[in-house]
Amino acid sequence: MYSKINLPKLLTFYIPNKFWRKSARETLKKKLKYIDYIKQNKRYAKGLISLKQVAKNEKIRVLFCVIYDAVFPAKPLLEKMINDDLFTPVLIIIPDMTQGQENMLKHLNKAYETYKDKYQDITVLKGYNEEKEEYLDVANKFHLVCTANPYDNITHEFFTSRYFKDKQILSFFVNYAYQGRTKHEHALFNLESVNNFWMIFVENNQVQNIMQEIMPNKAINSQVVGYCKMDPIYKIEKCEEKKIKIIIAPHHTVGSEIEGLKLSNFLLYADFFLELPKKYPLIDFIFRPHPLLFITLGQDNFWGKEKVSNYLSKLLANKNIIYSTEGDYFDIFVNSSALIHDCGSFLAEYFYTDNPQCYLLRDDSAIDKEFLAFGKEMLKHTYHAYNENQLINFIDNVVIAKKDLMKQQRLDFAYTHIKHNYPNATQTIIDFLKQKLI
Repeated sequence: MYSKINLPKLLTFYIPNKFWRKSARETLKKKLKYIDYIKQNKRYAKGLISLKQVAKNEKIRVLFCVIYDAVFPAKPLLEKMINDDLFTPVLIIIPDMTQGQENMLKHLNKAYETYKDKYQDITVLKGYNEEKEEYLDVANKFHLVCTANPYDNITHEFFTSRYFKDKQILSFFVNYAYQGRTKHEHALFNLESVNNFWMIFVENNQVQNIMQEIMPNKAINSQVVGYCKMDPIYKIEKCEEKKIKIIIAPHHTVGSEIEGLKLSNFLLYADFFLELPKKYPLIDFIFRPHPLLFITLGQDNFWGKEKVSNYLSKLLANKNIIYSTEGDYFDIFVNSSALIHDCGSFLAEYFYTDNPQCYLLRDDSAIDKEFLAFGKEMLKHTYHAYNENQLINFIDNVVIAKKDLMKQQRLDFAYTHIKHNYPNATQTIIDFLKQKLI
């Protein structure tokens, strides 16, 4: 809006000192941008008034956008809406356009078949028509849009927050990962797309405070509800099995130079992971990599597809290891004994199991370099491994010998700081939406 006349430049050109001129210009830009967000928020408020009239005569149509079958944090929300008199939920699988056509179609079709089979009582759409080579533009048919994708640049325009904003469709964001952990979220919260959402449903007050400090719109579009993604884990019963099960969950950020995303240590431990099942034949291992790990490693500048294939063949030659790729991993979580990983989202989510986790780190400096204060608090309640020997020590003493010295303080921390509104975060969102719409 203001950029057309470059108001910040016009109002600061007289400042003689270059440094102060630039500083004043940036400050003014932020203030003007904040005014734009306030105006956008008022337009959303008018949209809500219109929706209240709609809700008197018909059901509110809600479009859920899913990019991978394993990345659907709003699943419990959709399932609650299926049986709710106010809402008609529809699911659409949207394309990830950053990993090449082959991978786009592979994951698009996998997610589509998974959810088409799972949700036979609702409409499940595919966001891309292979035969016509066309993307599906359906936004105007819906009153609300729910997405877990904050990145407008990774998918088609029809499925972006910018597109929904321009169409004046109320879009809300349910994050795939528990927020407030790493410095990468400085970049996330500054994204235009995130600030464009009508509403962001937030995990707890601490996360909202971080957002208010970072976001250009001061997080005026946020509401603390809890982490609805983990609500379903409450109803999963643990199987009575004495055998130890350990999840190995490497992150996908191999070679990353992005602050807050230099998490992956997989290349350091890849060979060691091949040996663990042999070293502990009485333990069942569950290999649960991030969905993007082997896509990244399969690129020519890393391992390449052949080496990835050979690695997985060697790994799965062990009879006591399972390769987990399914979308829903909660049953695996509940029935595991421990988690070994360097994943950002699992760091918070595994607290819901009450089980111990061992976080793989290069050194202590990685904690200060990559994590925010809240993430550091999480790490204080996990075990750390900086090398293979420390990882073995975790398995031998904490898992096998059950000398889990951090257990009680971990449970207390999870109850106080992680499990806000658990297991009722989903219902809290439903109640919030109804309060706005009825």
